Amino acid sequence: MNQAIDISSFTYNIVLMITAWFLLSLSFFIWGKFLAKILGLKITGRKGIIAYIWLGFAFCICFFSIYHLFLPINAFASCLFYFPGIIYFFLKYTKKLPEFIKSIGSKNIIVILLTLFAASAIAIQAPTNFDTGLYHLNSIRWNNEFHIIKGIGNLHSRLGFNQTFFLYCASLNFHPFLNGYAFHVSNSFLYALFFVGMILNGTIIDLLLVALFFFIPMPYYWINNPTPDI
Repeated sequence: MNQAIDISSFTYNIVLMITAWFLLSLSFFIWGKFLAKILGLKITGRKGIIAYIWLGFAFCICFFSIYHLFLPINAFASCLFYFPGIIYFFLKYTKKLPEFIKSIGSKNIIVILLTLFAASAIAIQAPTNFDTGLYHLNSIRWNNEFHIIKGIGNLHSRLGFNQTFFLYCASLNFHPFLNGYAFHVSNSFLYALFFVGMILNGTIIDLLLVALFFFIPMPYYWINNPTPDI
């Protein structure tokens, strides 16, 4: 007998997922502009917004790599990084959001919404990657509870991989907002950002890539797992 779908739970998880992506985008956008200013990069136009978010993601990895040398990546660390970016965005850019959304165009908005819904519906599923149970979640938990531990690879060889991607995952795994949901959000956010970026670019090649990726099963196998392979 097929198990009935809990519509209310499904809807809640979808909304939670897309909200998390949205807030991550805001924080990464601000930190991306900060990094671009430090590096002397000048990025303009609608396409530049996605570039700033990717730069913010790179800055996130850099920040937590240094932070984790001394302290565990817990709720305090997450708040320290994400909240200033989100708050600053709302203070400075809220009035510009309607104008940006209008510039995207109704057709692109529909495609983006359908893409986000499809990606989030897959992302909320139980993890299917073997390595996730083997060591991904364990590595994230170590990052949450301890600063970097010398020789941890002696405890389990996989823990010695020391993936910086897991630091990003650990930063999302904080109570009560996304506790236990980090592995759903981490890769799915990057996957959604990749799609939205291609849609906003709007070239023929970008649109073909969007269509092509809908028929490639491997990304769907990845985005509900905290695997660094993607």
